[in-house]
Amino acid sequence: MKKKNYIFSYIYIIATVVVIYFIISKNLDVDQLNRTISGLNYTWLAVSILSILLYWASDALLIRQIIPYIAQEKAGFPACVKYSIIGLYYGALTPFATGGQPVQIIYMKNDGIGIGKSTAIICVKSFAYSASISILYLLLIAAKGRFFYTNYPSFFWISLLGFLVNMIGLAGILTAMKYPVIARKICKSIVLVLHKIRVIQNPDKHYARVDRTIDEFASASAYVSANRGKAFVSVLISCVNMFFLLIVPYFVYRAFGFGQHVWLNMLALNTFMYMAVAFVPTPGTSLAAEVGFRLMFIIMFKNTIMLGIGLWRILTYYSILLVGSILVVVYQWIHTRYRDRTVPAGGK
Repeated sequence: MKKKNYIFSYIYIIATVVVIYFIISKNLDVDQLNRTISGLNYTWLAVSILSILLYWASDALLIRQIIPYIAQEKAGFPACVKYSIIGLYYGALTPFATGGQPVQIIYMKNDGIGIGKSTAIICVKSFAYSASISILYLLLIAAKGRFFYTNYPSFFWISLLGFLVNMIGLAGILTAMKYPVIARKICKSIVLVLHKIRVIQNPDKHYARVDRTIDEFASASAYVSANRGKAFVSVLISCVNMFFLLIVPYFVYRAFGFGQHVWLNMLALNTFMYMAVAFVPTPGTSLAAEVGFRLMFIIMFKNTIMLGIGLWRILTYYSILLVGSILVVVYQWIHTRYRDRTVPAGGK
């Protein structure tokens, strides 16, 4: 992603924060804010923070579990935490979270994992993520679909559309892994149609990108086929990983002193909302996520809904921007110092 696009992402994120701040300040008096803060249940707030830390840790654990059966070497947990935070950070800065994977590949390469194997690792991780969110969605639709449809009929169909898009993506990954020739023909046909209706320019560049992407997934397929049991474990870890993220609204809800609604309802609603807004092309699905949270949870949070949105986004989104930016700066500083020490005098 180009530097100017990252700058745009930062501007957009800051603008979103400003908008949310003004909405909160307009609809909330100081006395209510003080009452809410003084009434916080700090045990549940700590559980909310712990859930996010476990989300980051389980993402790192997933990478650590995948690396041995792809790269045939072990990776230390601290290095995997670095890959995880870096991926989440750059993903949070880019639409559809597409910026994280290329940077993770670069960081793995810098640590001695070849481009081919690091790319295969990220491909398997992407597959595990798509499979896990689909599994969770289907399980929760089975458990709470009637409740969801009865109380949020419009959102139900939007969420279902998001699920279908995710399933198309998952089917595309599987096709690219098992039937690369067919996947190549389909993707290039789509590129050709988009070019003819003038949606995209320079089709040759997109053809090359299609070839490269399909080759990457086809390469990953060989590792998965030889390690199906371990790949299944990867999907299970990814399910646990997503659970730690999606359950956070319930913990925030309890931190605000509420307890009427059960955790499964809120987990289901947040999963449905996550699926509905996942394909909004803004960094971190900003604004769409906040609007979705308000529509889904205003019944639970009542007049504290805006504060709930603020705390939820701080935990699930802005925290990774803060931690990720610090990690990037520290890594670049260490990398620069190491490079300067290893370059002979005169730069030769």
